Amino acid sequence: MKVLLPIILLVLVSSIAWMALSSDGPTDPGLDGPRSQSATVPKDQDTGSANLVSNPNRRDQEPELAGDGRSNDTRHNAATRVIEQATARGELAVYVLDADGKTQVTNAQVWLLDRSSVALEWQGPSMNMAKHKRMVQDRGNQQQTDENGVAVFPNVLNGALLVRHAGHWGWKVWIGPVANPMQVTLEPEVELLVEVLDSNGKPVPQVPIAIGHNYPNELRTVVKRNTSAPTGIASFRGITPQLKKQQNSIGYAVGFAFPTSTNQVVEIDPDQLPDEPIRLTLPPATRLILHVVDQHGEPIKERFTMSMGETEHTRDHLGEHREIFRAIETRRVTGGSTRFDFIEQGVPITFKLAGLRDRRDMTFTKMGPDASADQNEMTLVWSDVFPHVYAKAMGANGQMMANMGGRAHIEIDGAKKESISFRTDEEGYFKFTVRDPWVPPQIRAARIVMFEDGEQFDSEADLSFDPSIKGSSLGTLLFRVRPVLASGLVRNAAGPLPGAMVRAQALGPNNNWTMISEAMSVTREQGEFLIRGTSKGGNIRLVVTAPRHKTSYLENIGAGTKNIVVTLEEGQDEPSAEKLANMKGGESWLREQKLKSQQMTEEQMAEEALRRQEADRVNQAANRQALEEQKRAAQNNKNNRKGGR
Repeated sequence: MKVLLPIILLVLVSSIAWMALSSDGPTDPGLDGPRSQSATVPKDQDTGSANLVSNPNRRDQEPELAGDGRSNDTRHNAATRVIEQATARGELAVYVLDADGKTQVTNAQVWLLDRSSVALEWQGPSMNMAKHKRMVQDRGNQQQTDENGVAVFPNVLNGALLVRHAGHWGWKVWIGPVANPMQVTLEPEVELLVEVLDSNGKPVPQVPIAIGHNYPNELRTVVKRNTSAPTGIASFRGITPQLKKQQNSIGYAVGFAFPTSTNQVVEIDPDQLPDEPIRLTLPPATRLILHVVDQHGEPIKERFTMSMGETEHTRDHLGEHREIFRAIETRRVTGGSTRFDFIEQGVPITFKLAGLRDRRDMTFTKMGPDASADQNEMTLVWSDVFPHVYAKAMGANGQMMANMGGRAHIEIDGAKKESISFRTDEEGYFKFTVRDPWVPPQIRAARIVMFEDGEQFDSEADLSFDPSIKGSSLGTLLFRVRPVLASGLVRNAAGPLPGAMVRAQALGPNNNWTMISEAMSVTREQGEFLIRGTSKGGNIRLVVTAPRHKTSYLENIGAGTKNIVVTLEEGQDEPSAEKLANMKGGESWLREQKLKSQQMTEEQMAEEALRRQEADRVNQAANRQALEEQKRAAQNNKNNRKGGR
């Protein structure tokens, strides 16, 4: 194995230039961990490779650094020029340094992903750091650092950045605008290996292994892996920053990620991971196929969520008995059946079923199979069904409204509780569930909206009764075209403005402006808009937004007003203090607010939620506007380059 040449230490440069290069942009504090101790990886080791025989947690080698014969001042000044040029073009410069935070790293692989394009996937319940890294590598824009340790990308507002080089790595996640350069300090991508053997000393593949917080009688999972074939080894690579960020006084341990009576865990220190694999012995376990059926014995074919874990029996401060469910694994199930490859025999296991609109969540505690068979089966009956309400939809023309989508807005004493989507069948019949219990003398009602070819139809139904489990009929409901709530024209200084969003709001119970359901419109070619809907109050407010324009608010608009003319001013909304704090603090700020909210009254929490919704809306609009600006600037640069040829 080749030995790296001695690293030339950087000399001090001017304080002004160095301060420009040493400032980090906003990062996601939950994913970007503190710097670890200098470590090592063999120079000739492939980036991202994993050796399952020997652990690469060696501390005798460093990544390849800039060493092209130029002086430190020359390399530093060259990097400064590259960063300045990128900034002038509106691009993002990524400046990669080694673990000392001073020395440039050349030929590092850098991936940048615009998280706005994968927002729903990124925030999915099954996503973790390993999956996030794979997503960035698979779908991100890849560049390589030059001789100055710099890689240049098109700028993004919500980004994820992954850097890898010679067994070292860096990770950045951010929300909102960032300053150039985005500095990344590499850390050793150390690896923890866990080996699982059976009672005969043979390796066992596909065993779920967890690293988690080592609470008494409980291992709360932080990251999970399965052992591989044929070695029976699970590889945890590059997890040190993640563990350090979530570290607490409880400490970490490694153990099995399924209910077990053995409490077989091994404590670990993220700062000093063992060089040799941690060895665990698999307890007597079997494969379990689990079937979920309804009250009639038919498989639950709809997609639902199943959590598998343990139930802790404890007592509160008053001595009352309590049951606390601890989920070990959560998965989506389709078709009514799923399989668990490792279930310890004779150990209590709790299954929680959730995620279906027409059924209440149910919890089952079962004993793990006692049989020594390689495979066992178990059936759970999901019988707790919400009552149904049936109706038939008829239009004002006397025709049944077949094959149409709709939404039922459930209200109790005038306060909206939930919205339920449905679709009529070929004869106009539809159904929805009633989840909230009725407590007389409450007034429970449903405002029902149907949609077809851009038109909206309204009807109302009295739900002040207890529906039976088999269902209660509302008979035939008459639907009328929703009245015009507001209409008019949106323009700017240049003329009619297409593509603007116009939303209608009404005053809520707490004198806060709240959105009226389905009361919105996007302006057409000539800037015209038409909003249909109803408002129980008198006046409404219109909120008008468009890319590269300031938001306009029109208050005290009478319901049904037509020929409204809204003139938008070009520019960008001034961010509120709350939005600025959010952008600066990222997820740490959000966590801080969450902790504060725990001490709020219910009314205060509701008001805070409304403020957050509005801030999120403004933030999303700003993000969309900035992205449009970036696209336009990139196209202009492309056109200019073509014109210069």
